[in-house]
Amino acid sequence: MSFWTSPNVTPKFKDRFVVKIAGSLNIFVISVDKPTLTFDNKEYKMINHHFKYPGLPKWNTIKFSFVDMNGEGSDNVDAAKYLLELASNSGYENPTGQKSVSKQNSIDALGEVQIQQISTSQTGGKIKVTEEWKLINPIIKSISWGSLAYGDDGLVEYTLELDYDYAEHSAGHNIQGSG
Repeated sequence: MSFWTSPNVTPKFKDRFVVKIAGSLNIFVISVDKPTLTFDNKEYKMINHHFKYPGLPKWNTIKFSFVDMNGEGSDNVDAAKYLLELASNSGYENPTGQKSVSKQNSIDALGEVQIQQISTSQTGGKIKVTEEWKLINPIIKSISWGSLAYGDDGLVEYTLELDYDYAEHSAGHNIQGSG
């Protein structure tokens, strides 16, 4: 027996998500962290007691994992090139260049970043966004082009870590083009 009792309620599944970067669906992303909010709580000692007080909130870094593709038409599916373009559009250039990285350039390069958990409705098959996180003022923290090893036949994974000022949550709307 399930831990939920209503036939109209289902759990959210980890493998049902889409990621949009710069407003476009990103097919390279194979995993992503959801936002995390932590508080810098303080503890004070008064005589022989400890008292805890809430501190400032901080939104933590989000990590995106990408898989890279190879073959015909790989200009359209090259995750390595895509991540390099994000860095370049943020203002990064090899040390011989004259560009400089700025917060505004990074925000503009990444555009709107959204993490959407999705489900298919049981009536009509419409794809519904059950939970959406929109990152406000995202900037690149790090890019990794993975690792290689002779003893591992797995996929090459790249990672992109983003910092952001805060995240907005919404839910319950249809995915564009899903009716």
